[in-house]
Amino acid sequence: MSERFYCERCSHRQDLAGDCPHCEDEPLLDIEDPDVRLMLREMDAADIRRRNYSIGAVAAVVGILPVAALSIVIGEGKTLVLAWAGTSIALGWAGTRLFGIKARHPV
Repeated sequence: MSERFYCERCSHRQDLAGDCPHCEDEPLLDIEDPDVRLMLREMDAADIRRRNYSIGAVAAVVGILPVAALSIVIGEGKTLVLAWAGTSIALGWAGTRLFGIKARHPV
């Protein structure tokens, strides 16, 4: 028999339906049910999206630091805006590759 019942909170799997033995009042989900699989995929996608937005926000804030230093040398204008955008995009891309999360649920 496959372990088809899954606890969303602690990731415990078992053969029989019921409540999770590790989590209080947490029902086990049948991962062979298409609606449950869709729900778990959507939860993973939301977690990944939320993490990537956070990384992007940090990259935008950190990206302004080298541009602020460049502003002393270069001056003001479009060049600084492009430098900030380029730095932020590069830091955001590197951040999601280094610190991004993977899907948590087994579907």
